[in-house]
Amino acid sequence: GSSDPAALADVRAAAHRLSVRLSRPVTAAFASAGEPALSQAVEQARVTPATRVALASYVLAPGFFHDRLTAAGADLVTAPLGADPDVAALVWHRYDRALATTQPLGDGRAGQAWTGSSRSSRTISPALASRVGPASAPTNISM
Repeated sequence: GSSDPAALADVRAAAHRLSVRLSRPVTAAFASAGEPALSQAVEQARVTPATRVALASYVLAPGFFHDRLTAAGADLVTAPLGADPDVAALVWHRYDRALATTQPLGDGRAGQAWTGSSRSSRTISPALASRVGPASAPTNISM
């Protein structure tokens, strides 16, 4: 969860995409900020005829938030996303995109648009590009 409405919307959009992919109902639930809370979502899922309740972890690493998932009472909790190469490629892509549009000011804060030359090229797998869409993660990422 997050206090940022855009981040909450991103999680809900990911839950919708998972629901479409699995052809099953999926509810976005949150380990911190955001509604519904994990425990509420698990409780609500138990009211339906579902035989098992699963939580798909949307955190990168084990720790505090993943522990909240495992304590929410679901029958199954997936492992954290971890060091998946597609996650790393997406992080690099977003970093490079931000770097290409800003430059640090004298005090280190982000500032004006930067028109510096590109340094290299990184590639995202076609599978990741199809999941996040070409506008967010083109197959060929130029820096």
